[in-house]
Amino acid sequence: MGTLRGLKIEFLLTILKRWLFWINLPLCGIALALIPITLKVPYETPPVIPGLKRVDWIGTVMFIASVTGFLIPISWVSRTRNVLYKSKTHVCQGGVLYPWKSWRVLVPLLLSSCGILAFCLYEKFVAANAFIRPSIFHSRTAAITYLTTFLHGIVLMTLLYYLPLYYETVKQFTPIHAGIALFPETFSVGPACIIMGIIVSRTGHYIRGVWTGWLLTTLGAGLICLLGVNTSTVKWVFLNLVPGLGIGILYSAMSFAVQASAQSAGEDSGFAIAMFSFFRSLGTVRSTCHPTAPKLH
Repeated sequence: MGTLRGLKIEFLLTILKRWLFWINLPLCGIALALIPITLKVPYETPPVIPGLKRVDWIGTVMFIASVTGFLIPISWVSRTRNVLYKSKTHVCQGGVLYPWKSWRVLVPLLLSSCGILAFCLYEKFVAANAFIRPSIFHSRTAAITYLTTFLHGIVLMTLLYYLPLYYETVKQFTPIHAGIALFPETFSVGPACIIMGIIVSRTGHYIRGVWTGWLLTTLGAGLICLLGVNTSTVKWVFLNLVPGLGIGILYSAMSFAVQASAQSAGEDSGFAIAMFSFFRSLGTVRSTCHPTAPKLH
């Protein structure tokens, strides 16, 4: 729901483009102030020094450095330039900062891949208080859910990232109209997520929701291929509803799957949910830096 309200605010502030970034600061400040007031966790806070000693500093540094080193060269290869909108002329240019065979791309990728492997071995065999507990991946349900959550983030952000390019370059919409054209997809995500959450809470079954969500998401992504130059408004509206419903269903269904797989692990539930959010965020980042945009004139 925050995504939908963010889109509304963005459209209202389109003219004042600088405030599209600064508007997040007061909202984050309010949330930061409300967290200690409203969040009551029955957890015994350890002293500062012993608490800092329990942190897996080595694993944290290895993880952040390796993931960052992996994503940066990919963004260099798949760098996409902005869409230029001038009256009725649209130009979309895609280019790369460095080619795939460049050492500036290959060396960071190889080093970061080795770093991720070293991090996994360190967490499993060396770390006393692991930054990421290997036990949360022992369940087949959890492992598959993490993988599909990563794919879910890729599908979500790919549609939200490239559909506006279609509306601006092919349908010749203005940036504001291109954002409004995303409403059929974005406004179907929230209700589908809420309804799915209510159904799972009452029935206790989430597997059918996962299957239904991926069925609609896959079908909807395929239907997007039908978009063309002469696609009518009614047609692209209904084509966007299908992936929106599927993505919304998966938001709730897969979160229940992760929680169910971690219940047997007891205290691993918090780590499992954190990794669930991480893999979705990683998928969204990966989706926007992977495809190299073609040149459209």
